Amino acid sequence: MFKKRKIDFLVIGAQKSGTTSLYEYLTAHLLIDSAKKKEVHYFDFNYDEGVNWYHKRFLWKRNHLQGEATPHYLFDANCAARAFKYNPNLKLITILRNPIGRAFSHYKMNVNRGAENLSFLDALNKEDERILETKKLEYGSSKAVYSYKSRGLYAKQLNGWLEHFPKNQLMVLDYERFFKNPWDEIQKVYRFLGLPDYHGCLKDFTSNKNVGNMSIPEDAETQLRQYFAEPNRILAQQYGINFEE
Repeated sequence: MFKKRKIDFLVIGAQKSGTTSLYEYLTAHLLIDSAKKKEVHYFDFNYDEGVNWYHKRFLWKRNHLQGEATPHYLFDANCAARAFKYNPNLKLITILRNPIGRAFSHYKMNVNRGAENLSFLDALNKEDERILETKKLEYGSSKAVYSYKSRGLYAKQLNGWLEHFPKNQLMVLDYERFFKNPWDEIQKVYRFLGLPDYHGCLKDFTSNKNVGNMSIPEDAETQLRQYFAEPNRILAQQYGINFEE
């Protein structure tokens, strides 16, 4: 019955920027169905499985929107062309966190997983070298696991998506603004998807935070501020997301 239907929207990233909570708010709406698993990873890791495999991951209720959230899509340069080929009318949603905090959260996740044994500063300094190894790891490739700085180059990644999709099909959310007033902010997303407002009756979700008392080392923070200064300026200019405010 639903063979000709396509997924309506994708949450494409960014990693460690509250995509889990964003997706919970999205799918709280009575007219949006949650995928059977939040991160389907079709357009990156499972693309060879084919569209039928992908569509089995959704409920396909009549008159409901279908969508999924895989944060790796923003970072993976192959995904935009694949997604456009699948459905050029897709609505794209991304939520962006200050890349310094995102990088450190990413690092702490790897430490907790046992995937990282270097200090944060050493990990930053060895990022390019590790990525070039393209070694396959338990949690993915070296590029996926150790991309602390490179995942924060948001404007470059978004521009890659806009090489395929028109800008009016992309919504860019600010992490801090969203989690200060999530139920107010999510109404904007519902409207972007063509849905009426819905305020729900669910608990307030909060973005994923790593446990522990680790704080970002000053030397690493200084390096990252310098690294992201120009990319963040471009992001603010092109997308209106300003991490310096």
